[in-house]
Amino acid sequence: MRIRRLVQQIDEQHRDAMRTIDDDLGELHLGTRTPGVAESRRRFVRRLGVGGAVALGSTAVPAAVLAPGAAAQGGAGELDIPANDLVILEFARGLELAAEAAYQVAVDTLLLSSMMAELSRTFGRHHHEHALALATLAGQDEGEVGEPNAAVVDALAPRIEQSQTENEVLQVLFEIEQGAAATYAEALGVLESQATAGPAASILPVESQHAVAIGSVLELPVEDWMPAFQTTEGAFDPATYTG
Repeated sequence: MRIRRLVQQIDEQHRDAMRTIDDDLGELHLGTRTPGVAESRRRFVRRLGVGGAVALGSTAVPAAVLAPGAAAQGGAGELDIPANDLVILEFARGLELAAEAAYQVAVDTLLLSSMMAELSRTFGRHHHEHALALATLAGQDEGEVGEPNAAVVDALAPRIEQSQTENEVLQVLFEIEQGAAATYAEALGVLESQATAGPAASILPVESQHAVAIGSVLELPVEDWMPAFQTTEGAFDPATYTG
């Protein structure tokens, strides 16, 4: 089935991203990333035969941010991460856990087909592992991931719980993934340390491809889930979601 193959490909991309982040943390430097989040979506979808003929522009994410150099000197505990970056990391970590929680709520509705339940469990795991990586980068003890952003959960969980159909559930999940990708795109414009920008840039395409899969299932217009530019529209605002 096309969707199962899509999920498998996204899972592989996620594993590649996590290996990259693990290497970054272990070696204390960030290797070169290929710029182009929107281009990543295009290649990904073309490879799977989903809307590959659509012409896309280039990404709005600065290439210089997506191709960071050396991060810091010394051991992992000695990474010099600016205070503002730590605030962004904390918000992103809580957002990832809130997304994981949303997928669990979606499964619990029992409205999802077996394929969509499998998708939800896989994508929820991705969000959990992203949160763990961000927590580790921020200097938290290994294995400690913290709690989801309560304000995000409170805003999204009731919408999922009140859904009457699978598509209504998936629409909320699609909005979460679009918002998460936009949040990382926005963060890349303000993160000061290349030690934090690199992992954020590795996570962003995975969130984007979550949206590709769900948008495809929903049969939304292609421009909704594979935009020409990865913008910051729909990003989760820390000023609003302070839980």
